[in-house]
Parts: sequence; structure tokens; C-alpha cells
Amino acid sequence: MSATFDDGFDRALNDAGRQLKVVEGGKGKRRGGGGDAPPPESPPPEDLDWSAAPVECLGVNGETWWFVDAYRQIIAIQAGKLSARGALNALLGGDATGWAARYFPEFDKEGMKTGDYSPRKLHKALAEQMTVVGLFDPTTPRRGPGVWLHQGKPVVHAGANVFFADGARKPSFIRDGIAYIAARAIAQPHDGQDGRPEAGSAALAEEAEAMFRQWNWENGASDRMLLGWWVIANLGALAPMRPLAMIDGQEGAGKSTLLEILAALCPAGEMTNDTTEAGLRQRMNQRAAPMILDEFEGEELLRVLAMLRRIVTGEGSRSFRGQGSQTAVVTEVVGTAVMGAIGAPLANSAETTRILRLMLWPRAPGVESLDKASLLAWCQKEAPALWGRAIAAWTRIQANAAMMRQVLNRAGCSPRYADMLGWLIGAREAMVADLPLTEAQAEEALEWASGWVVTEAEQAEDTTAARCLQHLMSYQIQTGPGATQTIAALIRDALPGNFSERVLLENGLRLAPYPIANESDGARMGLYVATGRRPSLARIYGQTEWQGGRWGTVLAQLRSSAEGKEVRAVVVKTRMRFSGENDRSQAVWLAPQLLPAAGKKGEGMD
Repeated sequence: MSATFDDGFDRALNDAGRQLKVVEGGKGKRRGGGGDAPPPESPPPEDLDWSAAPVECLGVNGETWWFVDAYRQIIAIQAGKLSARGALNALLGGDATGWAARYFPEFDKEGMKTGDYSPRKLHKALAEQMTVVGLFDPTTPRRGPGVWLHQGKPVVHAGANVFFADGARKPSFIRDGIAYIAARAIAQPHDGQDGRPEAGSAALAEEAEAMFRQWNWENGASDRMLLGWWVIANLGALAPMRPLAMIDGQEGAGKSTLLEILAALCPAGEMTNDTTEAGLRQRMNQRAAPMILDEFEGEELLRVLAMLRRIVTGEGSRSFRGQGSQTAVVTEVVGTAVMGAIGAPLANSAETTRILRLMLWPRAPGVESLDKASLLAWCQKEAPALWGRAIAAWTRIQANAAMMRQVLNRAGCSPRYADMLGWLIGAREAMVADLPLTEAQAEEALEWASGWVVTEAEQAEDTTAARCLQHLMSYQIQTGPGATQTIAALIRDALPGNFSERVLLENGLRLAPYPIANESDGARMGLYVATGRRPSLARIYGQTEWQGGRWGTVLAQLRSSAEGKEVRAVVVKTRMRFSGENDRSQAVWLAPQLLPAAGKKGEGMD
């Protein structure tokens, strides 16, 4: 009867006995002091289930143990700290599930369970489990929000879920040598799989394009090209070539509003005006998603552009930075970006074929202003459906890009520009139609995109040295209150001792006869460009790839062929005077045939 009926008497008697032992143990004794020794430590039960644990052991690297913790983060903990309850509580999330308390119970001095876990027992069990899982490589590639490629098929990471072709999983986990990490949940794409809503239609894509059309573009087909960029950008790491977009928005053109609209249309994207390389790497680390960069300016533009150039092809940019603990911090950035600026910076030759340049002008007088709130609300509502359509169209996009490259090559487009335009045009056409492009349709698409086609001959002329000189010739010098002139205009108007010549000298530029004897050219005027530390030229070339005195090295590479003769720039090693007695510098000499104003013999700058 007593075995089946409990009126609480036995439990009360045991409690009283335990309290008596505490009193007999005297003051100052620890909990349970003076009582019998606890029962001998027993091994974990045979039914220990690591799959039910709130943590996952990933492996060991040196003195560091790697886990997926209770918060679904991949973390590193020094082995020596894991015998302390504080570190284990953080790892286990306080053991909210009771898993550790069940398998590794803590006993008091009387041999009674305290309801908590034993840090010493759990530490020993973790050490044993680490021998099973083996070593862990902390530089294992990690994937966060965005779209990735796995075994030839898109994988969508939405922060709290990772959608594979064979179903969804909760991060963090390692699959085929790739760590998929947990992140803040974002809107899931409507792709029609596993019960998710159906993808958007071609009509929805056309509606998005019509929204882009409300801005005052210099090229009337910019809305189509921008839709193509949006598609490639929101396909994350899928496309092997992901062009950057540079939007040069004049004052009052609505550039910032457009960038906010693009950000709202990119569920996995990130908008920021932090245009430092370190800041961007930190924000976009382990993502495959677009960056929307407003106010693209500052001292680090060249470094940022160099980083962006690396992230837009293949597997992007992966960098390692060592630490004192002999581990490496790895940053991985892949995807693309749209940059907004007033007076977009010039790109170098390696970047030009990776950047879609779009020009925005202020709205015409009398044109109704944009309803920003309504546009943002529409974007936030429809972004998942548009994202789903882009992902579903991936196979069609690849076929369209291949078809467009063939058509572009036949039209004489430079191969590198054909690669960029092929993806942009192909992606746009895949969004507004449900079937791949035919050859005739590709030819029609080439017509609206003709403004971006660059032939091989045109690209050959667009060398770094030629663009460096073009930047110099087109630079505006202030010549009076509210008055400016380009350097090319000052050269045209310069005469010995006049105002234009004085302005040129003050800016490290000097007209003089060609210094090498050449009977056919006589004493026609050419141009000296000072090199070295020239404040005026440093100001002219500031925020360009030629800053820091590099303009001299680049201009020295200029050459031209005229009437069967090759003319080259000449480095003048002796120091020569410019604006004053003590104003001396080395220089690069540009013959008349190298200057934009020079034409056939007898035309140029005589």
C-alpha cells in the first residue's frame, strides 16, 4: 500500500533528515557539509542522444573547440573555459531544454539531484565527442543570406531557413564542406516550392520596369537595363558575371529615392552610405546579395572599387587576416552593387567592362513628383514574388545570355562588353517573357540596348592613358567669380604671357616647343605635365585611379600613330620651371599629335 500511495510523509521525513545533517555539520560548512559522501560518479547513460542536444560539436582546431551553439551560431570556445558553468551556459542557452541536466545530472552532497547539470561531466563528454567528429577548419567557407549554387541548382538562404532543391533546413549546419550559418530572417522568395506562394508573372515584372521608367533617364532604355541588373543582383552568386551599376544622378534627379526603391526590392540586400572597404566587407561578409551604396564618395573610393571589381565574378572576394590566437578571420563577399553619386567617379579599364553606367537628370518642369511612400509600399509587397520569378527563371536567363552574346559578337561588340550586356539583357528578357529568346527576338533586344554596345575598336581607344589625358583636358578650372574653363580650352587660348598661360603654369602645365629635333614638326607647341608632388595636379586627379602622382607614370604610356609614324610621350628627367623661380619639377612631354586638339599635320596646336 505504501508503495503505491504517497501522502508526503516520507518526503518530509527525508527533508528533515537532510536539514539535521546540515545543522550537525556546524556553521561555515558548504551545502550538504557533514553528510555522507555522494554516490560514485556514473558514466552517461547508454541512451545519450547527441542529435537531441541543443549544441553540435564541429571539431577541434588547436586549443579551440568549435560548436553550433543553442542560438544556431558557429562559435569558437577555448577548451580551458569549458569546465566553467558560465561558458557552458552560454553554449547551451542555459540548458533550456533540460538535455544536459538529464544526461549529466548534478548531485548534492546527499546524493540528491539538484535539477541542474554537472559542468565537469558535460566537459568530459564534449571532449569525448570531439574525438569522434575530429578536426575543424575554421576557414571553412560560410554562406549567409542570399542565393548560392549547390550541385548546379540554386540554394536560397533566407536567414532562418535554407531552401535546397530537396527541402528546407534550419541553419547552422555543414553540408558538402560548406557551413550555412544562421542570420536574421528575411522575406522568403515566392517560388511555388514546398507550399510557398507562386512566383510573380511577366506582367508583374513589366510593372516593376514601368516604375523605373518614372525617372528622367538620359537613355530611354535605362529602365530595361536597370531591371536586368536587378535580376542578376538578386540571383546572388549564380551568374558567373554580375555587373556593377553606377547611377550618376544630378542634383534633384531623385537618385536617393531610386536607391531606396532598389533596396526595398532586394530582400537579401543591404543599403548603406558607408563607402569604406572595411565597412562594406563587414556588412556584406558571407552574403550573396546586392549592396546599395548611396553617396558613393570619400577618400577610399579607389580601394572600394577595387574590392567591388573582385566580388562580381566567380566566387567573389575571400580574404584572410591573422590574429594573435593563431587563427584567421575570413571575410567572403560575393555579389554586386549599385552605386549612386553626383558626378560618378571614372573607372579604370578593368572596371569599365564590369560597370553599367546610367545617367539621371532632374525631372522636367511640370512633371508630377514621385509618390515615394506608395512606391516603397508596392516594392515591399511584391519583392518576394519578383525574387521568386528571378530564381525560377535562372535556366531561361542562362539560355538568353548565351543567345545575346552570339548576337552581340556578330554586331562587333567587344567580347568583354558582350559578356556584361549578354547577362543584363538576357536577364531582363527572361523576366518579361516565359520562353527563352529566339534569334530574331535577340536581334530586337539589341536595338533597344544599342546605346551600351562598345566595339573592339572603341575599347582599344579607351586605354587607361587615354582616359587619364581625357580627364585632364576636360577638368574645369575656376578662372573668375562664377566662371570656369576646361584645361583644353585654356590650352587653345594660351599665348606667351597671357592669362590662360598663367593659369596653366599655376596648375603644373606648360606649353613649349617639342624638345626632340624633328624637322617635319618644326617648333609646333606641345604640353609639359609636371609629375611628383604637385598640389594643383593632385587636386585635379583627386579621387581618381591616377591620384598620388600616378598620372605621370600613366601619361608617359601615351602613343599615337599618324602618317605611318609612331609618336610617344617623353619623360623629361631634368627639372624645369613652371609658375615661379623655385617652382621646378620633372615632367612628361606630350607631343601635339597626342593631344585631343591635334589632327592631321598642320592642324594641331601651332
